[in-house]
Amino acid sequence: MNAWGYELLHQNKLKAALAIFRLNTHLSTNSFNAFDSLGEAYEAAGNKDLAIVNYRQSLKLNPDNKHAEQQLKELETSKSAK
Repeated sequence: MNAWGYELLHQNKLKAALAIFRLNTHLSTNSFNAFDSLGEAYEAAGNKDLAIVNYRQSLKLNPDNKHAEQQLKELETSKSAK
């Protein structure tokens, strides 16, 4: 399912990609990767707040997720700079 979401994201079909990634988090509630991917999609859609929420959930599920950790640093830094 994640691959399908990324395929849609790469085709710039953001609404469809977000729907697939959201569904994936509902079906895979313990998957840090599902939340990380949803964070990426929200970030691509320009929704920093929801990207942060999902990256935090990903880190909660897997504290070793370096991607989520890095994205959170960047997003939180850019939010505080405004």
